[in-house]
Amino acid sequence: MKYTYLLLALVPLPQFALAQGNPGPYINMEIFHVIAAIGFAAILLGFILAFSRQLLDYRIKNKLTESGLPEPIITSLLSQDAHTGKFNMAKWAIIFAGIALACTIIYYTLPLGMHSLAILSGCLSVSFGAYFFVLHKFKQ
Repeated sequence: MKYTYLLLALVPLPQFALAQGNPGPYINMEIFHVIAAIGFAAILLGFILAFSRQLLDYRIKNKLTESGLPEPIITSLLSQDAHTGKFNMAKWAIIFAGIALACTIIYYTLPLGMHSLAILSGCLSVSFGAYFFVLHKFKQ
């Protein structure tokens, strides 16, 4: 029973530890909210785009099968490259690696400013260039 009272006495102790000043350069919460809203909108729009693409592909396949065309013609019209999924995954991996590199560089060059946007755009352009070279090398 006496440990319970001791534990209850120690519960507010972390609140006293938070009574310090700002110890380091943290990102402003307004900037975080703007970035979170842009990220959420990008994810939502990407989902809508992927969903509409799947729906339209499904409708095209149904129309072609209902039209009575021979099967070899339908398969030639609907054929997709077997490596498309792999290249899509490689594209996103390279892009996210570029974003991670940009965020790391931005963290070490605080405070945030116009140079942060330049670093982000530079790293993204390098990552898209790397994806182009990977696609060019392996598509042949």
